[in-house]
Amino acid sequence: MARMTCNFISYTLRRAVDITVIIPSVTIPESLMNKENLTHKHEPFPVLYLLHGYGNNHATWTGYSNVELYAEERQIAVVMLSAENKFYADHKNDDNYFKFVAEELPEFIENTILTYHEVYASSTSELVTELLMCLEDVKLEAREAEAIFSGIVIDTKNFTFKTGVRTFEASAYLKKSGLDITEVKHLFQNDFETYMAKVNIVKNAEIIDDKIAMSVCTEEHDNMSVIAAQAADELLSITGVLASFVLCESDNVIMISGRSLGDINVQAILEKLGGGGHITFAGAQLAGVTMEEAKEKLLSIIEEYSIKD
Repeated sequence: MARMTCNFISYTLRRAVDITVIIPSVTIPESLMNKENLTHKHEPFPVLYLLHGYGNNHATWTGYSNVELYAEERQIAVVMLSAENKFYADHKNDDNYFKFVAEELPEFIENTILTYHEVYASSTSELVTELLMCLEDVKLEAREAEAIFSGIVIDTKNFTFKTGVRTFEASAYLKKSGLDITEVKHLFQNDFETYMAKVNIVKNAEIIDDKIAMSVCTEEHDNMSVIAAQAADELLSITGVLASFVLCESDNVIMISGRSLGDINVQAILEKLGGGGHITFAGAQLAGVTMEEAKEKLLSIIEEYSIKD
């Protein structure tokens, strides 16, 4: 029997939810003594979802019942979640627990092959590095180490966001593998035209509510989406700015890049425009609207977010 507890990131609830999953085993003695009952050796296990009562959480069933024994005997998988006293119902403030339990969670459980999610990791690159550190006889090429390290640099915003001891340990491992930080720096260099485009975007930015920077780029460049994303990152270096949005146009589509230091959820804001991403970086694309219309829509959603917050 395997019992796993994880922090499930729900797009329906827009936050993390604790779940515990029990998966029966066919190797421990209890199972070997009942071989005639093992009908699901090579088939997906039936799944039982257990809902807790008021004031409890995902750990209640394993702590106060024999659910692990029953799962083993019946050869079923069991999923238990924390519902935060929301009564498994949809609420007006986007706490759509019924939709989460009835649709999103079962889809996640059914389609998951292997999930390795560490909420305290800085980046996917850090997780990949930790996996490599656990493998024997693995030798990275210098260019491979530099590629992985560049992912850490981007996701941590140059080691300023979600950076922990493990982040530096992973970086040290990559350095031992031949990482040349100077070469990584070359990967992020821009030509003069791109640099000036970013400067103009930052120069034309306006500050909203003393904490959100917004800029509209009317210039045309070949790599407009990259320039907008980099400019949004630059705007976060302004004192007092917690989030930034840059709007640009490419092929008659308005693209919006959102960045945050973590205090403002740019994903929640841009989801309202059909976009998505992460709490600290997100994007959206709008077709069939002018730049001014796109800006007004974004301002309206930011105002709504600020009032709710």
